[in-house]
Amino acid sequence: IFDTQKNTFRNKRDVLRNFTSGWTDHNIFFKAIDPIKLTNETKEVFKLLSKKLCFRFAEFPNNNNPPKKKGFCLKYSNDEYGTHLGKQLDTEECQFIYLRDTNVNTTELLRWVLYGLGFDFEHNRADRRNYHVIHRDNIEPKFLPYVKKKKNNLESFYFNHYLQSACCKTPIYCRNGGTPSCDMCNKCFCDEGYHGSYCEAIVEEDKTICPLTSVELKKPDGFNMKLINVCQYSIT
Repeated sequence: IFDTQKNTFRNKRDVLRNFTSGWTDHNIFFKAIDPIKLTNETKEVFKLLSKKLCFRFAEFPNNNNPPKKKGFCLKYSNDEYGTHLGKQLDTEECQFIYLRDTNVNTTELLRWVLYGLGFDFEHNRADRRNYHVIHRDNIEPKFLPYVKKKKNNLESFYFNHYLQSACCKTPIYCRNGGTPSCDMCNKCFCDEGYHGSYCEAIVEEDKTICPLTSVELKKPDGFNMKLINVCQYSIT
C-alpha cells in the first residue's frame, strides 16, 4: 500500500511487519492448530505463493522454546468470515485464518492467505462501477460488509500482477493478458492458450493444468475470478 501522506510504502497487515528489514527479507510463518492438520496439499498453497510472489513462507519451528515469529495460524471455526485481517495480530505470533472444515480446502486457504497479505477483493475497488454491477438484493445481509467500496485511490488487489513492479527494477511487458513474474523479472506467467517468454506464442494443444490438486469450483456466486493459469477461484 502506498501512503500518499508520507510518500512511502507501508505494510497493510501486521503479519508482514518487520521494522528491522524489508518485507521480502524474512519468512512469513504458518502452522495449524488442532483439529486442523497441515497436509501436503495445505503446504502446497504456501509453496505455490512462494514461487509466484516475493514472499517466503516457512512452518513455525517445532520445538519447546521457538524464537519469536509471526505468521498465519489455521484455526477451526464455524465462522470463517470472522478471520481477523486488521493491523494487529490476534496473538503475539498469530493472525488467525478461520476454516469451517478440518479437511482444508486449498482454494479457500489460498483466498484467505492472499486476503491476509493485503490483497483485497476486486469488487471492493473504488472504481468498481466501471467493471462490476452489484445486486445487493441477492446478497445475504451477513456478507454485505464484504462488498463495500474502498475509498483509497491506490490499493493492492488480486490482479496487481503479483506485486511484480515492487520487486523488479525494470518490469517487462507481457502480451495477450500475461502477468510479469516476480521472482524471474524477465519472464511472464501466460494466460490460457499462450506461452513464450512474453506470452507471444499460441499454444497448439490446449491443456488445462491447475497448480493445486484439490480444486473444487463450487456453484458460481457472482464473484468467481480467474486467478492463476486457468484455475477458477471463488473470492467470496
